Amino acid sequence: MNGFKYAVHISNEKRRPLQCEINRNNRSKLSVLHNQGSRAFVTLLNELEEKAGKQLDKIEFFPPTHCTDGKWTTSECEVRYKSMLNVQAKSIAEGNSMTPNKCYDEVMGVKSGYDKGFGYGPKPPRTASSASTRKLEEALKDSQIENTRLKERLGAAETQLDELNARMANQDKILQMILSQQNLQPPISH
Repeated sequence: MNGFKYAVHISNEKRRPLQCEINRNNRSKLSVLHNQGSRAFVTLLNELEEKAGKQLDKIEFFPPTHCTDGKWTTSECEVRYKSMLNVQAKSIAEGNSMTPNKCYDEVMGVKSGYDKGFGYGPKPPRTASSASTRKLEEALKDSQIENTRLKERLGAAETQLDELNARMANQDKILQMILSQQNLQPPISH
């Protein structure tokens, strides 16, 4: 082993027990534990959706990943699941019908790029940053103002056109009367 690789190896060996202790402490703080170990959630999700013949929402996907042999991995998992169902039932009763995924997010909380309770499994759809959203909203507002202004101009132009057509029709009538009084034929218009 060359000198640099040896130095990195020794450095990593010295930090390993400390990192293990930090990881152990962090895992002990988790209240919602899944039962998948290192297995990818996406793999299980695909299997369950294939079996069910439909796309599963987050609430439907929660029990298979947090129950083993009909028992919840922690009591907190059971409490959270019941809360999701209650939020969903309440939203239906109130008539606003939140989607199951929104009910899940309300109970579990939202973290950008990460579905809480599913480890590094299925990722939530990305949302635009607030800065880009603000820019888009401003552009939309500007476009709406411009659209309103153009509609007003179009309305004014249509009114002018109607007035000009009425004048021309009136002038045609006057011309017809003059020509008929003089027994002349009107000119052929092309």
